[in-house]
Amino acid sequence: MPISWDEAVEVIASRIEKAPERFAIYGSGQWTIPEGYAAQKFMKAGLANNHIDPNARLCMASAVTGFLATYGVDEPAGCYDDLDECDVLITWGNNPAEMHPVLFSRVIDRRSRGEKVTLIDISTRRTRTTEQAQHYLELKPHGDLALANGIAHLLLKNGTFDREFVERHCNFKAPDAENPNLHGKAISFDDYREMLEPYTPEYVEELSGISADDIRMLADLFGNRKLRITSLWCMGANQHTRGTAINCLIHGVHLLSGHFGRPGDAPTSLTGPTIGLRNSSRSWHTPLMLCLAAEWL
Repeated sequence: MPISWDEAVEVIASRIEKAPERFAIYGSGQWTIPEGYAAQKFMKAGLANNHIDPNARLCMASAVTGFLATYGVDEPAGCYDDLDECDVLITWGNNPAEMHPVLFSRVIDRRSRGEKVTLIDISTRRTRTTEQAQHYLELKPHGDLALANGIAHLLLKNGTFDREFVERHCNFKAPDAENPNLHGKAISFDDYREMLEPYTPEYVEELSGISADDIRMLADLFGNRKLRITSLWCMGANQHTRGTAINCLIHGVHLLSGHFGRPGDAPTSLTGPTIGLRNSSRSWHTPLMLCLAAEWL
């Protein structure tokens, strides 16, 4: 039943007093420095426990680990200007129409000026972003990992990956079971190809729920170097149990296809205020670029 704010505060306070050791705060990435300071003092000095965590635990951790594992630095690969330049915008498990409306309006405004932008919404449910998309691809939970591997499989199978870009800029690696670490173990390009061999469109359809024809459609887009493709993702990718893996795999698809480093060609995690500030202007780096192997699935 509905209660007043005063009563709600009383209920919370009384429960904290009865068992302060069982109370926790999950902080916001949008709170100010004074608010964060007050929360820390309240928890650690006032209640004498350390049960306080930032939303970065779910929001940023997998994205940051994906950046570090792929590029060696905690830096986004793209910027907001890519939304003004891309021909294809792919949303992997996020809903910018509602969650990043000002940013998403940059894409919709381009259409109102007569520009053509193809929007592909990959998600487990329909959202307001879906209403603006030409293609809605509904995933099974965790199906995005298989999908990324399926795209990479077809790029190799069809010979449409960017061979020159890969030879100049990419190394390959796989998780190392004997020595687990962020950067895995080095493997050859042939090893990488062999690991992706099982991920045919038909097999990926079983794992992901997305039709083999739609998987081929995505691979054809990534295989077309005349297009500029930007991928966006947020909590749908970052907050599932293989969040780091899907971050790495999306980066890998862009690197393998060469849709990287040109205006409009970028994999970009829409995660946290720090990412937003870094992405507000274009500044290309030259990191060590790594495509990750299929065993991340």
